[in-house]
Amino acid sequence: MKIIFSASPANRAAAYALRQAVFVEERGISADVEFDVKDTDQREYAVLYLQPDLPITTLRLEPQADHVMRFGRVCTRKAYRRSWLGSSIIDSG
Repeated sequence: MKIIFSASPANRAAAYALRQAVFVEERGISADVEFDVKDTDQREYAVLYLQPDLPITTLRLEPQADHVMRFGRVCTRKAYRRSWLGSSIIDSG
């Protein structure tokens, strides 16, 4: 298990894929609503990977003030819910 905090294209792609699966496909939220102006190339995301090619949970980091971050758009792949992996990513921040 590895948690990556990064704005790299690969990490953003993993975060976006999870959000697409959970919020858009599973919960029926419009992609225009789910992906908003806060999703920039500079935005950092935390992504928990069980394997290098298996992202499980993600959250978007939103700066609020000096040394203060808000977590947004938190989601976990359906098969891994209730495994406390979502809590792991929040606790690591």
